[in-house]
Amino acid sequence: MEDYDGGRDYADLKAFADENLKPQCSVANIELCEGDKKTMIEKFLSMSEDELTKLVEEEEKKMEDARTTFETEVEKLQETYMNLQAEMENTMAEVKKGGLGMMKSVLKSKEVPEAKEEL
Repeated sequence: MEDYDGGRDYADLKAFADENLKPQCSVANIELCEGDKKTMIEKFLSMSEDELTKLVEEEEKKMEDARTTFETEVEKLQETYMNLQAEMENTMAEVKKGGLGMMKSVLKSKEVPEAKEEL
């Protein structure tokens, strides 16, 4: 099973159906398989149920570990983001409190007389 991300008009859906909705390589249709897929299916078929179960559990654990690592690291990034945002907001508030607006206003007022003198 795969997600369909193609077009939604009749021609696109029909083309997808014609290409994909037919017997395909699988355990039930191994005769349709070639190369690595066939070799893989044959390898898994030759394993005992216990061996295969253990292998499935190991692979699922890898996926779960990857998911857990991702979520943990995203939480760390979120915490870093929040700290940086708070630091930025505090710095901006301090700069404004220190008179940046007034500095800009005074600077602008100094520019105006010079412009008038030039005229």
